[in-house]
Amino acid sequence: MLQNDWMARNKRGHPWGSACLAHCLVYTITLGIAFAWAIQRQGRLLAPIPVLGFVMAIFLSHWLIDGWDLARRWGVLMGQTDNTPVRMVVDQTLHIIVLALLSGGL
Repeated sequence: MLQNDWMARNKRGHPWGSACLAHCLVYTITLGIAFAWAIQRQGRLLAPIPVLGFVMAIFLSHWLIDGWDLARRWGVLMGQTDNTPVRMVVDQTLHIIVLALLSGGL
């Protein structure tokens, strides 16, 4: 929802590009705020180390998946078609796996 057309068109395969870095930063800030809100809502104190670790893991994983175009690489490895809907499902699945791992859901 917070990714504009410029980010979407220019992030993939350009890990050091400004579109990829901006996209990863927006995503990380958004999830960092949600993570901090969830911790506070549970009545727990915000510990800087867990929050920092979460934020770093989110940024790094998102940067690796989008910047290095891991969905396309996965498709090549698995012999999948390279059409856009398939690649989008793989991309989103990778992001969901990361979120599940970080939340303790897997």
